Amino acid sequence: MYASQECGKLDPCGVYPCDTEKKMYKAKLHAGEVEVMILAQEQKADLVIIDDNAAKKTAKYLGLSVTGTLGVLLKAKRQGIVHRVDTLLAEMKRNGFYFDSRVEAFVLEQAGESPKDR
Repeated sequence: MYASQECGKLDPCGVYPCDTEKKMYKAKLHAGEVEVMILAQEQKADLVIIDDNAAKKTAKYLGLSVTGTLGVLLKAKRQGIVHRVDTLLAEMKRNGFYFDSRVEAFVLEQAGESPKDR
């Protein structure tokens, strides 16, 4: 038994083995994305966080609820967990996370921030 499974609870950030066959995933996806989808199905996850567009489409096709990293940031802002999204986006860019400038503008608009607020 994993420590995160004590008392019948699953740790949302825990590590779990995947038993489902990987061959059913015909799309060209990275192994980690496939593992996320398999685990989400096995654990009946409420939400999966995937950034790759092809993987998102596959996950949605499989009936999974999907968001990306930027969606997580927006939700965190709306719930008051983070105060500014723009500074987090800038840090993500500095660390090699890529997103289009139009996506960035949309996220900032949704967060109630603008590029000139920086």
